Amino acid sequence: IGQSMTLGEMASAGINTISHVPFYPDFAKEAAGKYGIRVCPYVNMWKAVTSSGDALLLNNPYWREVDVDTTHHPEWLRIDENGKVKRPYDNANYHPGLQRSCTSHQSLTEAQIRGVLNHLSDGCGGVFIDNADLADEFCWGEKYKLHDHLWPEPGGAGSNRRAREMVFKAIKQFGPDKVCIINTVASGDMRTVSDAYMLESHIYSSERLRDAGNLVDRRAWFNPRRDWKHFQKERAEFARAFESGRPICQHYFQDPCSDDEAAFHSFVWSKLWHPRMIW
Repeated sequence: IGQSMTLGEMASAGINTISHVPFYPDFAKEAAGKYGIRVCPYVNMWKAVTSSGDALLLNNPYWREVDVDTTHHPEWLRIDENGKVKRPYDNANYHPGLQRSCTSHQSLTEAQIRGVLNHLSDGCGGVFIDNADLADEFCWGEKYKLHDHLWPEPGGAGSNRRAREMVFKAIKQFGPDKVCIINTVASGDMRTVSDAYMLESHIYSSERLRDAGNLVDRRAWFNPRRDWKHFQKERAEFARAFESGRPICQHYFQDPCSDDEAAFHSFVWSKLWHPRMIW
């Protein structure tokens, strides 16, 4: 939307919130002050920063707060079963300044809250939190005696939800008009962690192909989900998400071979799913 419509055009079309955007304070303030549009920049609680891998991340008011190097909090890094720092998506070639976070630390959640509030203080109307599923993964930091878990449930069970609830509460305390949008598989009750959520690449999706055991920068596209039986099955599985009363935005990756077809199919699918589904 930001590439094809001006802020004035968005306001005229009744758009009052935009998300997934990079952080530019002047843009956020102009959108809010002149057009009444809330800008929600991208954040990610699933990752922590090692600025030694990319110092430019310190320019972002959220990433700066969760930087392991300058804050001297190595315990914020999630440890895998081999005693190594876990990489995002288990991809050794992923961005060198971003690592997986261990959510079993209140100090990290407090840093994440500071980062989110930095955005709100700079004029943003909320945040978009990526990778916000509430499922927990096991961190081996205690097993290897690299750090202690201050929220010591086995494997950090429940720490993801606790952290997201604390961030959501802080956003609402900052201002009841501020919003939190999350990218999630919509598992469980999301009313305590978000105002709205997105189902990523639900119709058209993609996967990275493996070549000789390594992830390469090439994508294979899944076929669109067209059959009625599959539609009914998925609608039943996501029924609880709709019961939450939160708006749901369906996001899709465009099929490079048929952009128009992918867009049309995704639009129809969302309208059949539920009247509260946003495309």
